Amino acid sequence: MELLTDIPRACTPADVERLRRVQGEYAALIESHGPGLLSLDDLLSPVGFRFGEASADIKPHPAEHSVAAEVESWMRASGLWLSTTPHIVRACSWVYPTASRAALTQQSKVVSLDWYLNDTQGRDLAGVHAQGEPQLSAAVVAMCDNLDAVPSREGVQEGAVRHLLREMRADSPQPWFACFLSRFRDQVQLTHQDLGIPATGVVPSMFGYIQQRILTSGMVYMTSLLEFGLDTYLSDLYRDPDNLVSALDRLLFLTAAIPSLGNDVVSFEKEVIDLGSSNNLITVLALNRPGTGLLDAITASGYIVADMIQEFVTLSSHVACLAEDLRPRDEHRACALLRYLGGLDAMMKSQWNFHAVSLRYRYPKSLWREMAVDEAVTTRHAEAALRLTRPDRQSDSRGTPSPRL
Repeated sequence: MELLTDIPRACTPADVERLRRVQGEYAALIESHGPGLLSLDDLLSPVGFRFGEASADIKPHPAEHSVAAEVESWMRASGLWLSTTPHIVRACSWVYPTASRAALTQQSKVVSLDWYLNDTQGRDLAGVHAQGEPQLSAAVVAMCDNLDAVPSREGVQEGAVRHLLREMRADSPQPWFACFLSRFRDQVQLTHQDLGIPATGVVPSMFGYIQQRILTSGMVYMTSLLEFGLDTYLSDLYRDPDNLVSALDRLLFLTAAIPSLGNDVVSFEKEVIDLGSSNNLITVLALNRPGTGLLDAITASGYIVADMIQEFVTLSSHVACLAEDLRPRDEHRACALLRYLGGLDAMMKSQWNFHAVSLRYRYPKSLWREMAVDEAVTTRHAEAALRLTRPDRQSDSRGTPSPRL
């Protein structure tokens, strides 16, 4: 496993200059080696495991299209629709392929809401709204603090969000909902802060960045939504003081970390090269290792993800054995544990399938073999993506996509 430092430090002018040079190094790589220099499958796959092959058994939810239509209708009626919404619903159908249809609909609404807030009011769009305009993100944070405190004048968007959260509260155990709501609140609040290295004046440690990235990716609350979709709650799996607790806690961390950091690698071109973000595993690693060139930083970042995948595969097999050992004593709990393990496995592997079919990270002349397409193909695919749900309706997109999963 890659040794991760845990000592943040002040950002220096040399760090800012290092960030500035990334675009030039990237251009030089493309100029020297051409597009398709690296393979994501080669880089992210540990020895004896091929990410692409292992993910082949993960299919999108069978109700993907009908759920997409229902979520679109709700998002439009609530004033929350963006052109990126079909992309988000498609992501949820891969991440939660075994959820009930009703649960997938609610999961998709929550995740789509999160992306709406990020893409219209997130830290990367600071200053684009009218001065003094109340932001929905602040209302959602307040709502999560007290879901029953309804203001005297509540807009359509706020009312729709409150109704959704109240529905989920009614459909789930109270301890789980309280935990989920707290995690979702933290996600919304954190995502709407400028965490860029120049803005904060701090170069995070590798370990610190990974913790931050897991939070900003949304994977913390999304792992909570897995319990809701499977109707299988960790409070039931944890009720005995056995060695399952530490193993499951580590699996949860890996399930959140692998897609978050894997996305950093996949979306490096969109987020760092196009949008100039400094919040990326590759750039943070380069700053933590002075003298490291861009290609070495990319490779080392990929190895961090590959090591985590290897640990996930080994640990999940171990927990499956523990579940089988538990079966003679507690058949119900053993089955619930295996069902939950299957959900974690789908969450971890679905990132490959989603990135493979998503148009969000396709990039003309990409460094990645799997992502490289010419501009004409990108345009045709993008037009097709907007027809995934209702081809007769036009987008009312506000703002541009921000660095997210």
